[in-house]
Amino acid sequence: MKLSKISFAAALACAALSSQAAMTGAAATALDDANTNHRVIYISGASAIQKGFDQIVSGLFTAGSTTYYSAGSNAGNGTKADYVAVVGQLASTIGSWSAGTNVIVQYRTLGGSGFGVFPVARNQAISFSTVTSAACTPGASNSLAVTATCTGTVNVVPDAGVSDVDPSFGAFDNQFNTPFEVAANNLTTSEISALGTKTHIYGLAFGIPVTNNVPTSVNFNKTLLSAILSGNVGTWDQVDKTLAADDIVICRRTPGSGTQVIANAAFGNYPCSTAHSVAAPIDRTTNPYWVVNGDGTQTINVGANQGAAIVIENDTSGDLKNCLTAAATGGSFSTHDRDGIKSVAVSFGGTVRKAIGLLSLDSLNAGSAAANSWSFRALGGAGQITQTGAAAPVVTAGSTGVLPTFADVISGNYDLVSQETFMIPVRTLGEKAVVLNQIAANAANPAILANTAALQYVAGVFPASTLVGAAPAGNTLRTTFVGGDFCAPLQRNN
Repeated sequence: MKLSKISFAAALACAALSSQAAMTGAAATALDDANTNHRVIYISGASAIQKGFDQIVSGLFTAGSTTYYSAGSNAGNGTKADYVAVVGQLASTIGSWSAGTNVIVQYRTLGGSGFGVFPVARNQAISFSTVTSAACTPGASNSLAVTATCTGTVNVVPDAGVSDVDPSFGAFDNQFNTPFEVAANNLTTSEISALGTKTHIYGLAFGIPVTNNVPTSVNFNKTLLSAILSGNVGTWDQVDKTLAADDIVICRRTPGSGTQVIANAAFGNYPCSTAHSVAAPIDRTTNPYWVVNGDGTQTINVGANQGAAIVIENDTSGDLKNCLTAAATGGSFSTHDRDGIKSVAVSFGGTVRKAIGLLSLDSLNAGSAAANSWSFRALGGAGQITQTGAAAPVVTAGSTGVLPTFADVISGNYDLVSQETFMIPVRTLGEKAVVLNQIAANAANPAILANTAALQYVAGVFPASTLVGAAPAGNTLRTTFVGGDFCAPLQRNN
């Protein structure tokens, strides 16, 4: 799929037509100055880095000079909006950008990792939020918890990308793992090279979220999960004979999402296996309620049980959480298609269902509480892990399976871990490259991870060579993937 660029002037004109009241004062001046002088940096990709985005970028700016914005279908839910941006005054001079200069850094999560890889490698324009004084309304707090909001989008080539997995090893194969409604072709060797140096900023644990109407005594081992996600097991009585024969709702991500790449590899051995068959993941095409409307939007009105899994694809991790909640409550929610453009309206029609998925554990403190509709479950045994706010995660008494406790993630006892990868393409030069390298360094700073509520118990920096033979400090993993290949096993470095 090819997306055409539109001019910045056109974007401003569209924004001016918005019914929102235009901003005034210092915040408006900062936005207009940064836009007029082309000091806007665009990053796209995996949603995990959005947690702690304010801490990651705040070191670039003078204290008290920053304002945060969000936009898209998930705007206003704290973090993991479709788009977030921060405008601030540089704390120090970077090339021709002097200290005190206004700079905007915007991060897009719509579509996930695939949109942090393919458009970056192929110099392809994708939608970002229109962050201008005409399009944005300030909120009551300079915090991602109470965001200001913007309306409208502009198509721009991203300056950098972030992925849950390193694309160097064929993770984004176009059979199941590439984005867009018309699946993108595989990356070529030259395109992977065009992504520049790929920095593994940290390792992040992933887990199995299950709606709380499924007892925590159910054993979700890897063989069962492989059968569910490939469609071999489609009803809950096949999972546990004490459960009713209701269809399993699979809240999965769209192709090209790093989360989906990890699910396909961990439970289907795809694309890691070349010598043996893989357990191909089932997708929306198996859903009898999936309808493409004449205007390109999609509708899923879940009806009676069919004796098989019901697959609902979600464009962001926030949408996947909404899918789990809607299934457990009989509610409705909206996501986007594989292009991240057209809406997909999903309704369970008031009928409560049992659902399962895969999420990175940075969602642990934003939904997986005992009082909510879903929780992360143990692998290979009974049990669950929950978290409320910034408090330490809690493992339920009597848990017999392996859970992503911080000690087990750091030591390597829990191996469902990704390698968050930051990519600054070779075409991104000058001041933008310097700023982006600093953002990557901040994202890989154990002290920042340790002070980010959503990451401090589930993410760790990959060990540097200087750590071999020494005890890891702070949020530093003791393991890394052999050869940096996500298809290889984890190996202790000390």
